Amino acid sequence: MRMKLYHAFSLIDSSRLLSGQNSETFVKVDWVCYLRDEPLVPYHQLIENYQGLSETGKKKLWVLRRANYFLSEREVDELKLYLEKNILFWSRWKK
Repeated sequence: MRMKLYHAFSLIDSSRLLSGQNSETFVKVDWVCYLRDEPLVPYHQLIENYQGLSETGKKKLWVLRRANYFLSEREVDELKLYLEKNILFWSRWKK
């Protein structure tokens, strides 16, 4: 059975956080699982040419870390609940 993985992000309107070099009117915030103990999917299934990566080195660590940033459907559902709760909380404080 294949597991579907997600790249979760938010686009936040904010012209004051942007420099003059960027014409967009939003900031992109990536939601990741930062400290995952085990990969959701075995690395050899998730990463193209996984066997070709050297056993040590910065490149392999970078690739593995990025692979672990993806979220499962359950984690996305948890993130949605978290954001809904906290957006409601912050909107109450903004009044």
